[in-house]
Amino acid sequence: MTKEQLAKQLDGRECGNEITNEEIAIAEKSGLVVMFGASDYLMEFRGAINDEVGAYDSCPIYFSHDGIFDSNGNDCNCYCRYYREAEKACKEIIIHWPTWTYETDIPHETFSVLEDGELYGFGIVFEMEALK
Repeated sequence: MTKEQLAKQLDGRECGNEITNEEIAIAEKSGLVVMFGASDYLMEFRGAINDEVGAYDSCPIYFSHDGIFDSNGNDCNCYCRYYREAEKACKEIIIHWPTWTYETDIPHETFSVLEDGELYGFGIVFEMEALK
C-alpha cells in the first residue's frame, strides 16, 4: 500500500477510530507511519513506528533513520554537543496543537480526523524510507 492510498482510506475517521489493527499491520508491512493527534496533547504513531509522544505549542519531533529520536526524558541532553549534532542530522515534524496541523519537509499525505462529525484535526502518513 502507498502513503497516498492509506491516507485516502483513513480520511474522515472519527477520533478513537483513526486506524484499525488490520490497517496498522498493512502500514507496518508497507513501511508506512501513520501519525495523528489523539488527545489534548498526545501524538500517536502507528505502523512502522508504534509509539506516542506528548506534543503541544508547536512542538518539534525529530526522527532518525531508525524512528523517533528520543532523549528518554533527559533534559540535560540539550547541553550535550553530541546530542545536538545528532539531532541536527534528524528529520523534523513541527506539530501545531490544538489544530493538529504539521510543518515538515518529509514527503507525506494528509488525512482529516473528525470528532462528532466535525473537523478535529489532521493526521499524516509518510514512508520510513523518507527518514534515511
